[in-house]
Amino acid sequence: MTDSLPSFLSADVRLGAALEALAGAIGDLEVQQKKLDTLGGRVVALAKANSAEWSPTARSALSSLTARLALQQKTLDQTRAAFAAARDAVQANGRAHDLALEQYRERELARYQTMQVMTRRQGALARVLHSLIEQRRREAGMPDPDSEDYVLMKGAYDYIPFDVNRFLDLLGRLDTILSLDAAYADPRLRYRPVRFLEAGAGPGRNMMLLKASQLMLIESVAGIDLNGLQVSNGQVAFGLEDSLFVADALAFDYAPYDVIFSYRLFRDDAMQAQLEAQVVATMRVGAYLLAPFPFDLTLHPGLEAVDPDFDIWKKVR
Repeated sequence: MTDSLPSFLSADVRLGAALEALAGAIGDLEVQQKKLDTLGGRVVALAKANSAEWSPTARSALSSLTARLALQQKTLDQTRAAFAAARDAVQANGRAHDLALEQYRERELARYQTMQVMTRRQGALARVLHSLIEQRRREAGMPDPDSEDYVLMKGAYDYIPFDVNRFLDLLGRLDTILSLDAAYADPRLRYRPVRFLEAGAGPGRNMMLLKASQLMLIESVAGIDLNGLQVSNGQVAFGLEDSLFVADALAFDYAPYDVIFSYRLFRDDAMQAQLEAQVVATMRVGAYLLAPFPFDLTLHPGLEAVDPDFDIWKKVR
């Protein structure tokens, strides 16, 4: 059983067992010493009582007590040997435990340092990717916030790019979930390719990332946004002319899609709640909703949180 535990935990279990055995040995030693002391006291008392003259009965009793005393001394010696062995076992297991704990700390430190390097590398790659995306957008013509075409609904956020690493992790997790969902089974593929929609897609950055990453099996990718200038900019920058279009997310029909991604579009809670109600009401049973930072999807009993850590929900009825 302990072999399946981390080394320092196994050593901790063995040390605990050794300490328990030592405690038992100490108890046995006290018991046997007390028995020896009792017998010794009886011998002394018998000798005092018969110091003037030893009767045959007294001599017989003395002989019996002496034999029992010798036997008890032997038992005590064995108990002391067991105590010494238990004590040595505690010391040996204590050293092994300390060594295992130190090795574990060194491994955890190395793992932590590796994770820090990976985190920094992921951050660097995300910055590079973001820079390349923005360069593409500038080449296509950046949106002008003062333009009449730059429509931002009252109560809505302007487009906020979702963290690249978080988005890719989300796609990877959903890919695993879909491969285990019988409703998406395919005789040749890990699962049947899905129809993906992003509500509030802005210039379609996430749509481009989804296509380029190939983290999921995709039949089609679509995106909607109310900001016409963002949409036209993304259509040119990322070649999304046929899949990114202007639409009101609050009145959109989400039924044709298997996966809907929405990164909190509204700063107004009532509007965000309205959006979530519209998505849940119109999306088909069996479809998935990826909703980082929602208002409160637990208000909809037809949704099941299949992976709360990644904000992945499924419409089950």
